[in-house]
Amino acid sequence: MEKFKGLFAKILLFVLMTILFVGCVPAPVDDAEDDNGSIDFYGMEYTIIQFTSNTLTEGNPMLYVNGTDLAELALARLDSIETDYNCTINIKYQNKDKDWVTRFSSDNASGQLVADIILTGNSDVNYKLLKGDFMYPILDVNDIIGYNSSTFDIYGTPYILESAMYQGELYFVTPYSHPAKQIKSGQFFAVDTNIVSEYANVDIREVYEQGLWTWSTFEKTVTDCTVKEDGAIKIYGAASADGDFFEYAFVSNGYTRVAKDSNGNYVANLNTPNVRGAIDWIRRIKNEFSDNVIFVSRAEQLAMFEENRAAMIFMTTEFLKNKVAYIKPGFAVVPFPNGTDGTYGENHGSCGAEGLGIYAQTEQPEIIAYIIKAYCQPFAEYPTLADSLSYYDQMFWDKRDINILVETEKYVKFSYYTANGCALSDGAAMSMNNMSAQQIIETYSSQMDKVIEEWIIPNNILIDELMGK
Repeated sequence: MEKFKGLFAKILLFVLMTILFVGCVPAPVDDAEDDNGSIDFYGMEYTIIQFTSNTLTEGNPMLYVNGTDLAELALARLDSIETDYNCTINIKYQNKDKDWVTRFSSDNASGQLVADIILTGNSDVNYKLLKGDFMYPILDVNDIIGYNSSTFDIYGTPYILESAMYQGELYFVTPYSHPAKQIKSGQFFAVDTNIVSEYANVDIREVYEQGLWTWSTFEKTVTDCTVKEDGAIKIYGAASADGDFFEYAFVSNGYTRVAKDSNGNYVANLNTPNVRGAIDWIRRIKNEFSDNVIFVSRAEQLAMFEENRAAMIFMTTEFLKNKVAYIKPGFAVVPFPNGTDGTYGENHGSCGAEGLGIYAQTEQPEIIAYIIKAYCQPFAEYPTLADSLSYYDQMFWDKRDINILVETEKYVKFSYYTANGCALSDGAAMSMNNMSAQQIIETYSSQMDKVIEEWIIPNNILIDELMGK
């Protein structure tokens, strides 16, 4: 009798463990939708790892400033997804410390699930995630996500998402329909309108609108706005980090890194008059306008701008929104001045978009695709893209600034700086004093071979496909 009791106990334990195990396995996607079309994830728990950005640290949910109305809308959206889909979603904050890639790799190797969803606001993080094979291709679940030309207003255009691509695959989308998520198109000059109006006697916005914001106009403006007292420079005409200035001088003059040959195939496009012209102009700025243009860090630029020691500073859009807007009410925004060989208004670089992606180790990427799709839909309070853009009225003081920032997104091209895509402009910065423009091109072009082959050409092919070209 005791033997039968022991056998019965073992059978009962097996049955209970089986029920417990089955209850912990996520339902197949085919079973997640009931007869009424409702989606049920059976109480499962999912984790978003949110990387901190350059200006937003831990505790700022979904890369909105904690405590703001937009942060509350983002959290409310997650709450509604939990209710509608019967699941739990947690946010785990991840700093960009030097060891996170090693930890991710170690956890993957040991079978530990790091996360289900990744949220990033930084191209450096994107690069490491893509190179580390940590992400799942978005287009593999596109029957759920639905990324196409009709949803660019929801997820962002392929140009905006170029930093989310690797070897011709797309790995992130961005919640483009949400307020304050549209402007991600690179760097612009923040202009102190009081200084420029007083010393240069111009409205800088009108200068740009009239098609006059060119290299030569920039030279005159920074000269007019340089103020000296007792031989010391009190106000510089412009301040920028040298690497940023050099790269955008290239881009403003029509630099594209690749172009199509006569057979329609993308090839390297580095040894061009556009590049030589940009190098020669940068040399002119460095040699002839050293009292007018100063090259310093972004942190020093912010300090100079706040203290009225620079008429304009060259900042990323993230810094414009989260830093400059709070220290200089009324500043204006203009792109980098147009080069002599560039097409006016159509040459802009990009520092990459905020990205929501599927972690490669998640058990059912299709379920995560449903969550990402639901999160990226417009907020009820901002039902259209125009409504979302109106939020920028709180950050910028003239709608022309917003129009400039949004319009340039039609022409952005990612610099691939994370993959050595700025080797040529960086080389120019290092060798400006002892090499001719042609020597710089011949010396540093070969350093671009790998990024062009591995990243730029396949991603341009994908962009063309997604744009229907």
